[in-house]
Amino acid sequence: MTTGASTKDTGYARYTFRVRVSDTARRRLEEEWDRCRWIWNECVAKSKQVHAQSRAGGEKLTCSPAQLDRMLTEARHSPLPSGRGAFKGPAL
Repeated sequence: MTTGASTKDTGYARYTFRVRVSDTARRRLEEEWDRCRWIWNECVAKSKQVHAQSRAGGEKLTCSPAQLDRMLTEARHSPLPSGRGAFKGPAL
């Protein structure tokens, strides 16, 4: 019978990194986060909508990740709004 190497004598190292970005980079990261949050919220809303319709109608409707992916791909091909701030793209 063989045994694995003992880890009693090895320690664990923990590293902390801080990212320092310029004001412009910070603003762009926040704008990107706003777009990601908008997409997430749209996916959650669509999923809840389909689930509610499924319960109300008695018919089993689904909203799978693959279906959401197709909807997002369609939204990606839509023209982007001009202006700054959070992305307010087409509804899914």
